[in-house]
Amino acid sequence: MNTKPARGFTLYELLICTAIVSVLAWSIGALGQVVDKQRLQTTHSELATLITMARWQAMSNTSRVTLCPLQDHGRCQLPWSGTLTNFIDSNGNRTLDPGEEIIAHITLPRHTTLNWRGMNPTHSLHFSGNGMTFVSNGTFTLCHRNLNETRRITLNKQGRLKSERLNSTCPH
Repeated sequence: MNTKPARGFTLYELLICTAIVSVLAWSIGALGQVVDKQRLQTTHSELATLITMARWQAMSNTSRVTLCPLQDHGRCQLPWSGTLTNFIDSNGNRTLDPGEEIIAHITLPRHTTLNWRGMNPTHSLHFSGNGMTFVSNGTFTLCHRNLNETRRITLNKQGRLKSERLNSTCPH
C-alpha cells in the first residue's frame, strides 16, 4: 500500500506556534516601552546639558547666550520642537544675526513634546553674561506620547537646574 503522509499541522503544533508568537509579540511591545523610556531619558539629559552649556558659555565669555528653537530665518519662535540651538546673542534680540556664533544644538526625537513655562518671552531661554536668567524660575516639561512618564527641568534665576521624573502623562 502506497500512502502519502498527511500534509498540515496538528492542533498541538498550532498551539505551540501560537504561544511562541504571542510571547514574541508581547516582548516586542515591552521592548518598545523600554526604548521609548530610554529616548526620553537621553533627551532629558541632552537638554540639561544644553542648558548648562549655555549658562557656562555666558559666564565664561561674559556675553548673552540664548537657547531656543531657531526657525529658518534665524529667529526664536514657538513651538519648542525640532532643533534647539544655543548661540551667542550679542545684542539680546533672540535672533541669530550675522557674526553671532552657534555653540551647540540638539534635535528632539519624534513623539517627544517639550513645553517651557516661566520666563518671558516663552520662545527662548536667555542668559546674561553673569550666568543668570533675566526674569524668574522656569520649567521645561518633556514627555513622550507613548509613555505615562514626564521629565521636568526647573531652572532658577541663578541658572541652576533641578531635574525630576514624574509618573504622569503629557500636559496639553
